[in-house]
Amino acid sequence: MIQDLIANIYELWGGAYFDGFSNDMYDINAYLPIFLWMIISIVIVSATYYYIINSPRLNRWYWWGAFNLGTSLLNFAIGWGVSYGKLFDLYYNQNMDLPYSGMTEFFPFATICFGWTFVLFFVFSMVIKWGSKNCKHSPIL
Repeated sequence: MIQDLIANIYELWGGAYFDGFSNDMYDINAYLPIFLWMIISIVIVSATYYYIINSPRLNRWYWWGAFNLGTSLLNFAIGWGVSYGKLFDLYYNQNMDLPYSGMTEFFPFATICFGWTFVLFFVFSMVIKWGSKNCKHSPIL
């Protein structure tokens, strides 16, 4: 059930379904670790921004945006790397060449990872920012 939900999130409820690639990702349960890395990185980076760094000098939308962009780029790389690694292993173990190319399957999937991270970082920021002394107005300020 959770695997179906996460697969639908990354496939944009069928709007970004790549025949073969999406089936293989689902069959080897590759969506779950990518999703977990996304959530963990969002929590760590946003908590670090609001509660550990918590500097008045960083209480600006562009600093918040830099943290969000960095986290989103990290998850772009994680999405590409984990999906490529798991699918490469799948086909390597079957003595077959990987039938997917970087720009037709991996890049769009990694871009979706980037987009979800960007949106969820914003949502999580709106939830946790109120406890921060110096950055509670960011990213709106």
